Amino acid sequence: MAGFDVEINFEGLGLAEGVIRRIRERALDLSVPLRAGGVHMMGSIRRNFKVGGRPKKWTPLKPATLKAKAPKTKILIDSARLMGSITFKVGRDRLDVGTNLIYARIHQRGGQAGRGLATTIPARPYSIFQESDVRVIGRFIGEHLAGVS
Repeated sequence: MAGFDVEINFEGLGLAEGVIRRIRERALDLSVPLRAGGVHMMGSIRRNFKVGGRPKKWTPLKPATLKAKAPKTKILIDSARLMGSITFKVGRDRLDVGTNLIYARIHQRGGQAGRGLATTIPARPYSIFQESDVRVIGRFIGEHLAGVS
């Protein structure tokens, strides 16, 4: 029967331990890459407003709504108050993106509104993370953990 020898060399393990320790320490506070992610998300959400929804276009305004407003009114940008109210808050391990406007939820999720809840407002999700946003924020975090940022 043919045999073989196995030799295990632990030389350089100290270096690996140091790298792992630094990555673990950097992972305890992700506020730097998450802040960059928040800034990125502000631009992404503004694009959602400007193009009328991404990746899927929002439900168009009803003819009666268009008649009551200026002809070139963009959906959810009547006064730009909602778009301008989006903010973000960063913690060591958390990124919160949102608004404090009471009417924001009905536009994000859709539902019944108005007197007697007689009006149906379609969901027009403006505050969403696109697949590309997730990749960008993941890159920010990876660079932070690697010590690049």
